[in-house]
Amino acid sequence: MKLKISLVFLFLSRFAFSQTGTINEATFSKAVDYVNCKAVELSLIKSPTIGVTAEFKSKCNCQEYPNAIAIKEAIPSSQTGTIELETEFQTLKKNEYKSNLDTENVINLLTKEIFSNQKKYPKLFAFAERKTDKDFQTFITQLKRDLNNLLNSYANNSIDTTKAKPKENTSDTLKTQYLYLSEKIKDIIEDKINKKIWYGGLILFISVVIIFLIFGFINHKLNDKRHKTSVSKNWVISEITETKNTIVSSLKEKFGNDIEKVKSDIKQGKLKKENSFEETKTKIEEKPFDDNKTLSEIFYFPAPNKDGSFNDSDKLPTFKESESIYKFSIKDNKAIFSFVENSISLKRALNLPDTYIKPVCESENSFFPNAKNIKVTKEGTAIEEGHIWKVTNKAKIRYE
Repeated sequence: MKLKISLVFLFLSRFAFSQTGTINEATFSKAVDYVNCKAVELSLIKSPTIGVTAEFKSKCNCQEYPNAIAIKEAIPSSQTGTIELETEFQTLKKNEYKSNLDTENVINLLTKEIFSNQKKYPKLFAFAERKTDKDFQTFITQLKRDLNNLLNSYANNSIDTTKAKPKENTSDTLKTQYLYLSEKIKDIIEDKINKKIWYGGLILFISVVIIFLIFGFINHKLNDKRHKTSVSKNWVISEITETKNTIVSSLKEKFGNDIEKVKSDIKQGKLKKENSFEETKTKIEEKPFDDNKTLSEIFYFPAPNKDGSFNDSDKLPTFKESESIYKFSIKDNKAIFSFVENSISLKRALNLPDTYIKPVCESENSFFPNAKNIKVTKEGTAIEEGHIWKVTNKAKIRYE
C-alpha cells in the first residue's frame, strides 16, 4: 500500500514540475549566487584558519541572497582556494543558462551536474570530493529545499516582466499553489501511514479529489480569460476599422478635388519631372569607406583584483547596474577602460576606494570623504593574458 502511494505522488510531483514555467536569466543568476554563497560558507567551515567563517558571515548573509560582488568581497583574502571556487561558480551564469530551463532542471544542475563534471568545473568537483558524505549530503539536501522555494518565489514575482500573455499569470500562480499543496499533502500522508495504513488511504483519496478540483478551477479560469481576451480583441479590431474609415472619408472630402486636378494635369502633360534619375544620381556623394576604422567590442567588469588585473570569468557582455564598475572597449587590438557613468556604481566605488579604485587608477588629487564624483582625465589600457586582463597603464582620475 505504501509503495503504491509513493508511486502516485512521484507521478503527481513529476507532472506538477512539468507544468511550471521556464526560469528567466535574472532568477537563474539569483539561484547561482545563492548556491555560491552556501558553498563558500561550507568551504570556510572546513578551513584550518580560525575565524574566517565568522568574518564571512558578518559581511555576507546567504539568506539575504547577496550578489556575486558582495560574496567575493566578504571572502577573506587569505582563503585563495575558496576565492577560486567562487570564481568558477560565476562562470555558470554564462555557460549553463538556457531559455528553456524549468525549476526541476535548475535544481538538478546546481545540486548534482556541476559537482560531477571534473573536466568542465574542476574546482566544484574537487569541492564535492573533499567533503565527507554526511556534510555534503546535508548541504545538498538543504540546497534542494531552498532552491525550490527560491525559484517558485521569483517565478511568481517576475511574471509581469516577461512577454507572457495575460492568461498565463493566473495559470502560473495556481500551479505554484498546487505544487505547495501537493507537497503538504504528501508530508501529511507519509506521517499518517507510519501510524495507520487505512487512514493514509483515506487521505490519499481526499488529496486526489482536491487535485481534480484544483485543475477544474484552473481550466475554468483559463477559459474565462480566453473569452475575455477574445472579446477585447474583437472590440479593438472594430474600433481600428471604424477609425480608419473615418480618416479615409475625411481625407477624401478635404482633398478629393485637389487629387482629381493633379491627375488631370498629369494626363495633359502639364506637370514635369524636376529631375531625371540620372540627374539626381549625380548629386549623391558617395562617402568612401574608411578601411582604417575597426569595430569596437564593449564589455564590463566588476571590482578588479588587488594586483591590478581583472578575471576574464567576471566579464559581463552587457551593463548590470548592481555589478558593472568598469567599461572596456577593444579597438585596434587594444583595450581601454574607464568608470561607467552610473550613480550606483560611482557610490559603491567611493565607499570602497581601496577595493574599486586604487588597484587600476592613479589619482591627480587626494581622496576626501565628501567626494561626490570621479572624473576620468585619461583612460587606462589593458591587455589580455590567458584568463586575466592585465592593466598596462592605469586610468588617470580626479576626485570632485
